Amino acid sequence: MFSLFVKFRMFLVHPVEVAKKPMSLLTHFKELGALLLMDVFLMMFLSVPILILEQLEVFSQQNHEVMRMVQGLPLPLLLLLGVILVPLLEEVIFRLPLRYRRNYLLRWVVYISSKLRGKNITDGHEEARKVWQRHYRWVFYGFTVAFAYVHMSNFGEVSLTMWLVSPFLVAPQLAAGLIIGYIRLRQGFIWGVVFHATHNFVFLAIPIFSAVDTPVVNIEDEAYNIVIEEVADFSLGNHSLKTGPYRYETRFSSMRRVLSNALNENPLSIEFENEKLADRRLHVSLQVNDSTQSMQSILLRHMLQHYELKVDSSYKLTKIYRLDISNSDKLAEQLRVGKKAKEIETKFTPTRVSLINANMEMLKSILETHYRIFVVTEIPDTARYDFLIPLHDKEMLNKQLKSYGLELTPVDSELRFLTIVEDGKK
Repeated sequence: MFSLFVKFRMFLVHPVEVAKKPMSLLTHFKELGALLLMDVFLMMFLSVPILILEQLEVFSQQNHEVMRMVQGLPLPLLLLLGVILVPLLEEVIFRLPLRYRRNYLLRWVVYISSKLRGKNITDGHEEARKVWQRHYRWVFYGFTVAFAYVHMSNFGEVSLTMWLVSPFLVAPQLAAGLIIGYIRLRQGFIWGVVFHATHNFVFLAIPIFSAVDTPVVNIEDEAYNIVIEEVADFSLGNHSLKTGPYRYETRFSSMRRVLSNALNENPLSIEFENEKLADRRLHVSLQVNDSTQSMQSILLRHMLQHYELKVDSSYKLTKIYRLDISNSDKLAEQLRVGKKAKEIETKFTPTRVSLINANMEMLKSILETHYRIFVVTEIPDTARYDFLIPLHDKEMLNKQLKSYGLELTPVDSELRFLTIVEDGKK
């Protein structure tokens, strides 16, 4: 099949609308198999920069539409959409028009243009065909790039930074579009659909079979109910936290964050001997039915027992930030006066977080977690507010806090640090 790859490379150098090549059914499948292997290799290679960008927090895949479909749709409906309907629709839009004879929109334009100019329709098509063949590389690559960039919508809200790095984000779709476009011209439209469907099935199978969360603690008794699940590697979703006097529920939360809640400590003051353990993601649900029981102590006890951990402490001189009120009138505008009381809610996007019915402790926690700074405050924690906090942009953060009548002031202080040590082997 080496000759097939050579022909594919030559086609990409100079795309032309070649005649469909007659071949046996077996040859069709052999060529599709060889190109699918190349497709898988390219997807793996082109995914590396995307993973690096995600680690650098340039963007977040937590809102990716594919994972939302995997987690939210029944398997039959997911396969119907992802493997049949979406590939067919995309092929009709982006690959069917790669042949002049099937580019019905262009043929309609030529027809209207010829009528308006009083020219013969056949002559109009002949003239259009010459232009089409002369500039076919722009046709082919134009449809391919359009196909790739349609997939930017999978990332949800797209920031300016994401548009700047978009060539990396859509590179896998660009490569797939080149391969499918070649198949469409060489083997025909139907075989392009078959390849596209197979491509989608292969890459949907990874999250389908991997995004299975594993319960590690599940206890129900009269005093409390607690469930701790380890999140699968391919599961994507928004971190969320809901708390109340007797309820604690968090999703897609790191172990560092869960332990910081249980210990009532800043996540930055918690260090792990094993950093991989710190980043392990969890779903936790705890409902306390006995008011004499401490919610934090129950959570801490089960986390330490199940993962066989212990906590050591030490002190270090560290820069911290003091959160103060700069304008009490502006802060009062954020109060939830007259609004229905409810639990604290957090709603994340790649660029900001909405805090609903939040106290100052929650605002402090968000600032510490997403800006990796230590925050202290003497602002009373009794009132509830609504805040919209930008993420990963300190200049914008300071402006937003100022609009709320708040400010951050840096000072040096000696802080206690906790080290999480594995106390046994699991």
